[in-house]
Amino acid sequence: MRKFAYPMVSFFISAALVVAGSGAQATEIRSEGEQIVSDIERALASHQDGSVEDQPVDGVTTSNSDAHPLVASNSKVSVALPKDESTEVTRHSVGDLTVFENAGFDYNTAIQNQAGGAFRALVHIESAAAPTEYRFPISLSEGERLQSLEDGSVTVLDEKGLLVGTFAVPWAVDARGDAVLTEFAVEGLTLIQRVSLASVTSFPVVADPFWIPALMVMAQLGRHAATQAAARGISVGLMRQVVQNGVKSAGHRGTSIFTTGRGVSRVRVVVNNRTGKIITVTRG
Repeated sequence: MRKFAYPMVSFFISAALVVAGSGAQATEIRSEGEQIVSDIERALASHQDGSVEDQPVDGVTTSNSDAHPLVASNSKVSVALPKDESTEVTRHSVGDLTVFENAGFDYNTAIQNQAGGAFRALVHIESAAAPTEYRFPISLSEGERLQSLEDGSVTVLDEKGLLVGTFAVPWAVDARGDAVLTEFAVEGLTLIQRVSLASVTSFPVVADPFWIPALMVMAQLGRHAATQAAARGISVGLMRQVVQNGVKSAGHRGTSIFTTGRGVSRVRVVVNNRTGKIITVTRG
């Protein structure tokens, strides 16, 4: 198993990248980067796990340097990407994808910046010689922790046990669009994605830890909560404002309560900490 290093520095994702070098060499690098982007886009289209809906982008950043820091972060969490200590990295930015190409090795990594502070930390696995385990060190606030859930996802909980966000159930697909067996494990503040490569696997394989902040997770409405909200004249937009700006407290049986207003203007949103779904909404 190769060792990975994870130093951190931040700068904003750029819309385009100018690759320095001679004409032939620069063309080759751009071509390889474009192929990786194409592979990732094909895998995302094949998987279709429901990206977060269109909301304003919330300052997701990436970084890299000669010391090999590869980091994605927003206001809630920072994720360091797997990186071989001796690999030279070439950075490509195409639209909402930033690819870090690991020269001479059998995998590459990428970040896809999504709405509302959500982002994907993608691994592009080129051959059976690549590692089958990828470690993502997570930087959290004091008192926060990672917790594995029965469905295979991993949540981040604060010191009170309230939901900060979720790494969605992991997935991986091969070049044919066939699912590849994968799972998360947690070691302290390191999220580990394990990928099972078989003789029938068609390369490249793309695997994806997907970070969804609590505000976006909580946009999910159960039928009961949606019916309640409609009956009480509470819009989805108002519920988001309550979750984003309201007073947060611990509820019963693994729930978080978000409250704004007083008296008849008070709105309470109750959220299941494990699933992120809104359980009930009340007014007054």
